[in-house]
Formats: sequence, structure tokens, C-alpha cells
Amino acid sequence: DNLLGAAIQCIATRTVNADLHRTVAGMFASLSECNECDDCLAKLVSGGIVPALCNLSRGQGSCPEIQANCVLSLANLCSNEQVQITIYRQGGLDCLLDSLIGGACNRHVAIGVRLLASNPNVCKAISTNESILTQFIFMAKHSFLDYQRSASSVIGSLTLNKDFRSFFARKDASLEEIIGLLSHTDCCVQRSATYATANVAESVALRPYLIRCNALHALGTMDIVNNDIRTTRNVSRALSCLSSGNAEAKRIMLQDSNIVKRLIRLSRSADSIAQRYGALSLCNMCHGQDSFTIGPGTKALISCLIFLSRYPDPEVMNLAAAAFAALALGCDDSRSKLVEEDVVKHLIRMLKFPDDQTTDSA
Repeated sequence: DNLLGAAIQCIATRTVNADLHRTVAGMFASLSECNECDDCLAKLVSGGIVPALCNLSRGQGSCPEIQANCVLSLANLCSNEQVQITIYRQGGLDCLLDSLIGGACNRHVAIGVRLLASNPNVCKAISTNESILTQFIFMAKHSFLDYQRSASSVIGSLTLNKDFRSFFARKDASLEEIIGLLSHTDCCVQRSATYATANVAESVALRPYLIRCNALHALGTMDIVNNDIRTTRNVSRALSCLSSGNAEAKRIMLQDSNIVKRLIRLSRSADSIAQRYGALSLCNMCHGQDSFTIGPGTKALISCLIFLSRYPDPEVMNLAAAAFAALALGCDDSRSKLVEEDVVKHLIRMLKFPDDQTTDSA
């Protein structure tokens, strides 16, 4: 405590001594690497090290070496969950974001930002700050991969907050940047981008913005890196949300063969979560549409629904039955197509199923 207080007092003087500041910054970095117990880091934070680090990093005598040590110190301090909200309130996150500089401290900026934003209390506090979205979007566009991973992960977490999602209604450009990350070749970045997109798609008011930003086409054509299962689930969830109650989205989805093919693949996925969302999307698409007069891949779509109608998962079977019911209530072309594809015998089979919802739809 005495050492920290003396160091803070040294740099608090008006006279700028570059060598002294470098020495103090290096000492702070060494102190922050004390990992014997969380109390050590907590004492540093309670002793006022965060404001001191911010002042050092931004001060008149600052240089790359000082900034690097300050960022390293902040990243180390952020590893203690107990003090993360205090670090944020004392300006630690702003200091990290201000330190988006080249050199050795890149990785530590990314680590510090990600650690802070992983705290629910910090995340809640950040979600009320509209300007922070612009900073994270800038970070996500940076050429440094660790920045992209951290920023996309933070944005994904923040989109869980309904208030934060509302910022996208005023910042179409930010939404376009997130949609652009869907085609990223890094699995972590792409997973976070699809997670953010799916979260935003859950807001009914924001679905028109996603459609305007070509989210449907991006979701239908993106290559899922490493066939990552969490990315696949996010894509399936996003499409199921966008297909719900939005006539424009349904029209686009039915006209885009890439989206239809993707939904068919998702509906046949070995992962039950991705499959259910995919089946829900197909069911949503079939409601209120002259599906077979405007949509490509009709035969493949009906074949997929027949496959789902025989699937052992009752929820998936219910969705297939509901889709057939919607098509039977549609136009003459859709009813004719169902008969041509020999769907009637499958409907008869579904009438014998013990689930009331399935038999009602059949």
C-alpha cells in the first residue's frame, strides 16, 4: 500500500519526468502480475491504481513503452472478477479502447476488453452507452485478429440486452458491419457475429433493418467455418426469427434458392437444436404464402417436409404437419403440388399419431 501510494504521488506532480513515468509504469505492470491471491489485485484497485494508469497512458509524457505497460497492468487487473465493475467505473475500459495502437500491447488490449465485458454488471453498464457501439465496431474492423475476436464477442454479449439492441435502429451502418462479419474466415469471429445477428433478429422491430442490410442473403450463402455447431445453431435461430410474421422476409427466403437449400440442410441436421429451428423456419415460410408459384426448389422442400414428418422428434413432426396444413390452405397450385408429391399418404399416417397437435394439423 505504501509503495503504491508513493508511486501515485510521484506521477501526480505537474512536472513531467518521462524516465520517472516509465519506471512507475513498469512497476505497476510488475505489481499487477501478482497472482498469489485475488486480494492483492483488489488492494491495487482500491488503492487507486486504475486512475493512475489511465493518467499515465494518456499523459503528456506518454510513449509506446508507457502505454504498453499501462495496458498490460489493466489487462492483468481485469482478470479479477471482483474488481471488474470498479475498473470499468474508474475508466479502465475507456483507457483500453483509447489504446488501440500498434505494437506489443495489441493482445493485452483485446484481453482486457474481453475480460471486462464478460462481467454481467459491466455488460449492463455498457449497454446504456450508445457511443460504445461505434468503438467496438471500429475494433471489429481492425486488421488485428485478436481485436476482431474480442470486439465481436463483446457485441454478441451486448445484443442480449434489449436496450442495447435499440441502438441499431439508429445506426444502420453498424448493423451492416456485423452482417459483414458473417462471412469472416475465423471461426470465433463468425460465431460471435451469427450470435449477435440471431439476438438482434429476436427483436421484431429490428427485423426490417436486418432485411434491409441483406442479412437473409448473408445467412443463406455464408460458409460455416469448420462446420461449427454453435455457429450453425445461431444461423438456424436467426433464420427462424426472420421468417416469423414478416411477409417480406418470407418472400425473399422463398425466392432465394441458397436460403431454401440452407434451411433444408439445417432441417436435416444431426443437431436437434439446429434442426428444430430449421424446421420452424420452413413452417413459417409456408404460412401465408403462395409458396409454389413463386419459390424455387419446390420438390426438395416437400421432400424435406416428408422427411421431417417421419422424424422421431415430436416437435419436429408437429412443425412438418403445420407446414403441410399451411400449404393445403394456400393457393390451388400448392394443393396440387402436395397431391403430385404423394403427400396425402403421409398425412393419413400422421392422423394415427398420438399427439393431438400433429393430428389436428394433418
